Amino acid sequence: MELIWNELALERVIYSGTAQALVEGSLPLPEGRAISEVLSASGKVDVTESSVEHGIVSIAGDIMIELICSGDGVFAFSSKASFRHTISAEGAVRGMTAQVFPALQTIDVTLENGIPSLSAVIDLRLRVTDQSPVRMLEGISGADDIEKKTEQLCVSNFNPLITYVARLRNEIDAPFAAAVLHSEVTAMIREIHSDGSSVTIDGTLSVSALIRGKDGMLSQLTQNIPFSEALDEATPMEVFGTVTITSHDMRASEDFGLVVVETQLSIALFVCSNSTITLTADAFSPSMPFACTQNRMQVCTSRETVTHRHSLSESIMVPSGMPEIQRMVYACARPLITSQVIEDGMLAVEGLFFTRILYTAESGRMYAFSEDIPFSLSLPAGDATEAMLSACATVSASGSGKSVDANYVITIFATLYRDDPVYLVNGIDEHVENRPMHGIIVYYAGAGETLYDVAKRFCTSRARLRGVVTDLDESLEEGQRIVFLN
Repeated sequence: MELIWNELALERVIYSGTAQALVEGSLPLPEGRAISEVLSASGKVDVTESSVEHGIVSIAGDIMIELICSGDGVFAFSSKASFRHTISAEGAVRGMTAQVFPALQTIDVTLENGIPSLSAVIDLRLRVTDQSPVRMLEGISGADDIEKKTEQLCVSNFNPLITYVARLRNEIDAPFAAAVLHSEVTAMIREIHSDGSSVTIDGTLSVSALIRGKDGMLSQLTQNIPFSEALDEATPMEVFGTVTITSHDMRASEDFGLVVVETQLSIALFVCSNSTITLTADAFSPSMPFACTQNRMQVCTSRETVTHRHSLSESIMVPSGMPEIQRMVYACARPLITSQVIEDGMLAVEGLFFTRILYTAESGRMYAFSEDIPFSLSLPAGDATEAMLSACATVSASGSGKSVDANYVITIFATLYRDDPVYLVNGIDEHVENRPMHGIIVYYAGAGETLYDVAKRFCTSRARLRGVVTDLDESLEEGQRIVFLN
């Protein structure tokens, strides 16, 4: 017998898991600076390289670290620590694709002989997928009576349309500002409108900065800045998009009483294409004995990247033994996602805000303390079964005495997938006897049985069964009675 094959373009999940990497080392100081105390340390992880070899995935990246320190006054600076890590990934081979979603689990910067020393733990969530064609049995030459059990797989793909670089310049009224010591900017897309010939992207920049005033005092500036970008591009009516900040600069313009924010954004637009693929899960022939061999695989299809913004407020107490707050100076928060579950089309997320509070006491001395604040939220996930998450947050704080009122805004970026287990016929065994039962057969369908299952059990065709009972559907009810002559 000659087998007829078909090749399918199916992305399969080969490995999915999480590993941790420890990054340690000293951080170079800015020239001419000395540190007496690290007031705040925050950071983010950027994966710059990932490669797949037999059974392992090699990952390289950087931790971008933002430090606020005291020494000769309060100052802030940025540093970078590079890392390499390998993860054992069963089934992975060269040529497969590795997607790495990093998250900063912990970050600790201490002083050793006046030099800042970093100790950080990174969570590396990994998905290895195979996009090479898959061979599936389509038919058998000479077996005209072949019966096939098929499954319909709906595949959605988000195909890139445009990657657009936007440069934004915004001015914030700040007549008190003399210098920006430290700043953070995050971006999100709120809405995308397309009329077919042009597209408009509306979003929000969230700005948080440590400002030194003209009087030398330090304070925090927070601002949400809307932005809108219009492109004269022909696009489908339904367009999806993501935004990434590639660089930003924030500075005080004393002469004009402004803080200037210059941001460069990378905006990627996608269009969703849907298709249905018919898969051969099993087959038999009443006249030609054989048994199918099956390949079980986890088929992956992309869904959109969902952005969700959530606000919450929390009251934080100054730790026992520390002096009371005379004036709030600065607050920052690093979100860590600790659990995620998709149920009933919703993605439930839980995590912690690692919060750092800077304040001055009545003595004029600056103090700092940390607090871990739990959070939970949910966002729509559609028919997705898997999500890869990243998050960023801003916090503003006010308070006096022993209490701080902290207002958080967290932005969740969820890259959604649907993983479906499927079976494909990838071969046959010809050394199988075919011994059909003969006579009048009375059969009662079991739970979940189909007409294909009954036809295969008695080595007959579905057409023959329907010729006896004309109203038979492919899905049978439990206990349904079928009488036929075989």
